[in-house]
Amino acid sequence: MVAEAAAFPVPSALAEDEVMVAVVPRPDRVLDPAQVARHCAGELPAFAVPRYVDVVAALPLTETGKVRKSVLRERGVTGGTWDRCRHDPVFLDQTLDRGHEGTPGGGPGRR
Repeated sequence: MVAEAAAFPVPSALAEDEVMVAVVPRPDRVLDPAQVARHCAGELPAFAVPRYVDVVAALPLTETGKVRKSVLRERGVTGGTWDRCRHDPVFLDQTLDRGHEGTPGGGPGRR
C-alpha cells in the first residue's frame, strides 16, 4: 500500500523527539494512517513506532533523488497529521505495552 516513506524526528512537548513518518500511497490506493502505525508496531521496537503519520502526495527530493528530511522536519506536525495518541488510544495501550513480543525473533529489528 505504501510506495515511499520517510521517517524523521519532530519535537516533543515532553522530552525527547517523537517519530513521524511521511508516506506516499501507491497509485489508486487509499492509505489508513492507523494501519501504517500498526504495521510498524509489528515490525519495530516500541520506541521506533511512529507517533505521527502524514500521508503525502510526494516526498521532497534533492536533485539526486534523496529525501529532503529537513523540509519534512520544518513542516512538522500539521492539522492533517494523524496522531496515534489522539486518534487511537487503544492501539497505544495494547500495542506499545507489549514490548518486543510481536517483533520477528522476539526482539527489535526487521524481517
